[in-house]
Amino acid sequence: MISNSDTAHESLLIHIGTHKTGTTAINRFLKGNNKNLANQKACIVELSPKFRSLAKSIPKINEADVGKHSEELSNELHKLIDKQRGRRGKLFNKFFIIWEGFSGSAKKGYPENARLASALQKATSDCKVNTRIIMYIRRQDDFISSMYTQIVRDGESKDILEYIEQLPPDNFNWYKLANNYSNSFGKKNLIIEPYGRTFFPGRNDILINFCRHAQLNPDKLEFENYKRSLQSNQGWPRHIVEIARLLNRRLDKAAQRKMRSIFDLIASKETYENYEYFNKKDRIALMKRFTESNSLLAREYLPSSSSCLFPEAEARFADNPDQTKFEPSQEDFLETLQGMLNNSQITFLNDSLNNSKPTNKAQIYNWLSQLFSRATNFLQARKK
Repeated sequence: MISNSDTAHESLLIHIGTHKTGTTAINRFLKGNNKNLANQKACIVELSPKFRSLAKSIPKINEADVGKHSEELSNELHKLIDKQRGRRGKLFNKFFIIWEGFSGSAKKGYPENARLASALQKATSDCKVNTRIIMYIRRQDDFISSMYTQIVRDGESKDILEYIEQLPPDNFNWYKLANNYSNSFGKKNLIIEPYGRTFFPGRNDILINFCRHAQLNPDKLEFENYKRSLQSNQGWPRHIVEIARLLNRRLDKAAQRKMRSIFDLIASKETYENYEYFNKKDRIALMKRFTESNSLLAREYLPSSSSCLFPEAEARFADNPDQTKFEPSQEDFLETLQGMLNNSQITFLNDSLNNSKPTNKAQIYNWLSQLFSRATNFLQARKK
């Protein structure tokens, strides 16, 4: 039995995401350092399927049922933390929870997380641990591009503009998300870190940043597992995404899974490489939706950053504002690709998918490259 005096100096740092900001790498980094963390009296708390299910249900249920679900959430978290406390007696005094689900549904634009923030605050309070929240946020145009790529991987066939249009109002509002957690945990217990190449240029920089907030000594931790996590969690280049989206309409779920395995094998994207789904005009128009909320967040939560939350966005848009560059429109690009995906090419790809381990990677990649080369040449010739 753990007494109140035993838990008085325990701390809990909860990483709530957001998605596509290195969360997987941080999680794997901590798990790969279990023994090293124990030497620093720290450990990661694994969330049970029951806890995740309860947390996901709270934003959706009737108001009358929130109290009951919050109580169940609190009891489950208590069990999970007590399980870690009991592993080595009083050894641990620093606990970490890493789960993007605390931000809400990324596919829906994080429309509702106030209830979840409140329920989580009650749960951690009942566990009698000093709790802080950390959230990493990404510039919305890059975030939406990365999120869209993920849902195409999962089988989506809408184009990116259709995806954006079906999102609820006030989507990906980082100021609103910050306020919801600040209202529940207090502003002093909320840590906000902008994410991107400007902020974390080195491969291990985000891990070192997390260690600083977690009061861990990075010199006593191993970073090699982070390299492996990068290799297994990379995105696709833009042309691979577009072909996958078109093929999602024609392939069943089993074939889609095989297609993903092939595309993972033949192509990958660097961590900060831009997808370039938007031309300059559309990108600026999209970011204008978030100008006010981003400025409010910067002023109220990150006073040292002035009123510009993502400085690299300002620099990118200000550089050569009158520069013109050929960019086929989304409509032209997709229309051309649609015509090129004839039956023989679909048959060829399906034949490749039937092999669990494709042996002719070069042939598949050449087919993809030729397809997009023909599309680009066709559009450039038509524009002249």
